Amino acid sequence: MFGLQANVLSSPVNQQDPAALLRLRTQIDSLRGARATIAQEIEANRQLRSAQEALREVTGDYPTNLPGLKTTIPLVPPMPESPDLWVDRAINNNLDLAAALLNVDIAQFEIRAQEGARLPTLGLQAGAGYSDFGGAFGSETESASIGLFLDVPLSTGGLTSSRIRESRSRYVQQVALAEQTKRSVERQARDAYDGVLAGISRVKALRQAVKSSQTALEASEAGYRVGTRTSVDVLDAQREIYGARRDYARARYDYLLNLLRLKQASGQLTPDDLAEIDGLLATNTGAAADSTP
Repeated sequence: MFGLQANVLSSPVNQQDPAALLRLRTQIDSLRGARATIAQEIEANRQLRSAQEALREVTGDYPTNLPGLKTTIPLVPPMPESPDLWVDRAINNNLDLAAALLNVDIAQFEIRAQEGARLPTLGLQAGAGYSDFGGAFGSETESASIGLFLDVPLSTGGLTSSRIRESRSRYVQQVALAEQTKRSVERQARDAYDGVLAGISRVKALRQAVKSSQTALEASEAGYRVGTRTSVDVLDAQREIYGARRDYARARYDYLLNLLRLKQASGQLTPDDLAEIDGLLATNTGAAADSTP
């Protein structure tokens, strides 16, 4: 590429020749596009390696021959079609929120336990004994006793008061964390719901964009054969269709991820949901990724 750049910049151009100027401009545009493409390829390879490392962190092995999504997947809106109902489900069933509320109850019980340390303690104590002294003048003795004892804490040097204040502060903290978790769950449920609906529309739109890009590429190739289009036009059309296919694939993945996030936020995610996603994976990833919908 750098050799081509040197040839382009060093080639003499007739300033009065419109065709020569057009060719020079075309070559410069091609170089600019090539540079941008190389930079994008470097970043894409970095992101791929990062994703592979993240998957290895979960599975323990580097992924090989991962199947991709099928070209066409069912686009089903969330049922019921009401974000408020999904928020209610999330509040009632979300596991993170349930854990946060349990922490509030535990902190409240801890306050009662620490306050109980100030109260008197009343206990019951009972005992029984038996002794046998042998011999001619031996005797047997049985004894039994029962009694109550009262333990009144007089002073602990401020230790009990300090523990009560600590437990109350911890309770306030847990209440605040539970409220934060509740708001976060509500936001996640609404965001995932909107993401599913927007994902359906986006997948449909990008499916048409792929078809339009394919038509534009065929037109550019036909124009190039008859001399009405340049090679740069064909390359631009190819770049457009590859970008459209990439966006279409990403939109399908985003739709499914938002669907899983919605079920996770509402506490309804099950292994059957993952098995359903697994059934949407294509055996031939190349065909799934490159074919036109």
